[in-house]
Amino acid sequence: MNTETVFRFKISLNIMTTKLIILASLLLSETSSSTRFAWLPGNSLSEGNCYEIDVESLGQKYRSKVPKSRCKTEETKFVWVQGKNETDGRCFETSLAEGLYAEEVIPKKCYKNVLSVKWVELPKKSVCLKFIEGFEGEEIKQVVSDIECKPPEGTYQFVPNSDKLSGRCFFVSGNFKTDEPLIKCRPSELQYFWLEEKKSCYEAHPQGVELYISKTKDQHCLTEKVNLSFEADIEKMKFTCLEHFKDQSGKTVIKPTTLSKCKKGETHYRFYKVLPLKGYCLEEDKAEGAKAYATLAGLEKCRPGDEYLMSKWFDQKLKLHDYGCFFIDKESGGEKYIEKIDKKNCGEIGVDFLWEPNTDGWSGRCIKQGVIGENKYDVVFKVRECLPQKTIYFWRKTGPYKGECYEIDGSGDRYKYSEKIALDFCKPKLVTDLKYFFHIDEKGIGACYLIDQKTGGEEYSERVKDEKCKTNLVPTSGEPSAKP
Repeated sequence: MNTETVFRFKISLNIMTTKLIILASLLLSETSSSTRFAWLPGNSLSEGNCYEIDVESLGQKYRSKVPKSRCKTEETKFVWVQGKNETDGRCFETSLAEGLYAEEVIPKKCYKNVLSVKWVELPKKSVCLKFIEGFEGEEIKQVVSDIECKPPEGTYQFVPNSDKLSGRCFFVSGNFKTDEPLIKCRPSELQYFWLEEKKSCYEAHPQGVELYISKTKDQHCLTEKVNLSFEADIEKMKFTCLEHFKDQSGKTVIKPTTLSKCKKGETHYRFYKVLPLKGYCLEEDKAEGAKAYATLAGLEKCRPGDEYLMSKWFDQKLKLHDYGCFFIDKESGGEKYIEKIDKKNCGEIGVDFLWEPNTDGWSGRCIKQGVIGENKYDVVFKVRECLPQKTIYFWRKTGPYKGECYEIDGSGDRYKYSEKIALDFCKPKLVTDLKYFFHIDEKGIGACYLIDQKTGGEEYSERVKDEKCKTNLVPTSGEPSAKP
């Protein structure tokens, strides 16, 4: 059997106030790998993190944050960290030696033995507490579900809310009191009544609402359906179908219901004009009109065929409630139908595509200019409609090892055309013109990039998975020739 030797290194990092403790286990008969897992402790157990670092420079060339479990030592223990209150705390699995690994786990992992479960009255409320012995002899107190403290015998009590129309149900036994589903307090015999101001049906204890009350289905109160009525306010385009019932006391109760219940016979679609440039389409009763039944429909249901429509521009100078381009019916000039449409339907659009760059020249809009009388407007098209015959790919650097790829005008003038495209279009074609580089910023955060060999990331840089940089961990590897 091979003898295992454990090497521990402590490396001071310029960008951190704590020490990075590296635990690297090496079998003497094996060839060492290029990376090891290292634990960086924090001010508390929860603040530590695990990193994969290169062995050669001990984290100066490669340092990638990985799941904490990768630093887990062969032997561990469970430690309970008490919170601010006696019932708060967290459980951690840690290395036997201090500062090599710590990860939060479920509280049960710290339980050695459950001592008791008690109902305890705390200053603010009563709770069910489980008293547990920890692995280091400490007493752990955990708030658990009230069910674990619930006595086998007790009574259900209803407590009304301030509105006297609802309440809560409690199970009570001595000083134990816990919430229960309302149905547990529901009596076997009930009385029902309709409350007009709430438009709702309620069930209650026959001896009084203080013993039990709850909102219930309307059908328990409204036992006899009398008829239906329909109300229409065409000016406000508001329509209501009403059901008329008799409650248990014989009083008439009127309730709004779905509009379709008032639909009796055949219907048709009709346009109603409510403003000079606005109207609605209604599905209404064919025989009696909107006063008997109506519901709002989409304008397309009332739109005449194209041969009966014309487009017309209404200028803002007319000072109507609206302005723009509209479809109107030819027969009445918009009295029987009017609909606002895209302004390009009312003007003449130019033939040529025009490129309108953003202020900085990066990206823009492809447009054609339209004219309505003395007014000009832009019609926007897809960017590729303005694509020049000749283009080039251009790398725009936006930060350290960050950038964007653009397709721009072949002359190199981005103000003539510029479209952001996928990074791959700017990537050097030959694999030999690329390399992986691991960059550690001033905060000590590392990241792997695929950069161009020629400029060291000035003309191409792409964030990739940290693992890609492992292949670059050789003794001669260093900084790129050009820093961002």
